[in-house]
Amino acid sequence: MAWASSLLALFYKSFLGVFNEKLKKLKCKFILIVQAIKAVKQNYQPTAEVLALLEEFRRMTNDCIRIGLLENSTSMKTLSTKAYHQLERYQVPTCYRLTAISKAAGILRNYRRTLRKQPKAKKPYANKLMLTDCYAFQIKNGKLRLPFKARNYT
Repeated sequence: MAWASSLLALFYKSFLGVFNEKLKKLKCKFILIVQAIKAVKQNYQPTAEVLALLEEFRRMTNDCIRIGLLENSTSMKTLSTKAYHQLERYQVPTCYRLTAISKAAGILRNYRRTLRKQPKAKKPYANKLMLTDCYAFQIKNGKLRLPFKARNYT
């Protein structure tokens, strides 16, 4: 599939090169705007383990938000020093702790920005199931595997 996009890009370059040369002779300018949209619908029914992991991550993020509001800290460094050890009670890999803290820091930063414009803004919390991570994923036999406990994957 990558060769097809490379071939398409090469075609556009050569076409635009020839076309622009003709326009230069005519002393005209030409702007081409190309918008590509690709969407793939995926039907996925999560297992009970994945749902439990998503719920744990949401709870960890809400705990980090609560700690950030109590300590009045929105930076990643101060929030991680205050919240990291309190997240030990969750039985998840440590990489999820770090990403929950990062997610909470972003939410708290947005909340602080909103408070400047709307002083009566609601306190933030994560209400949707989510999992934000970039560390411990594995792909085996074409399947994405997520760690849910130490050295245990779904």
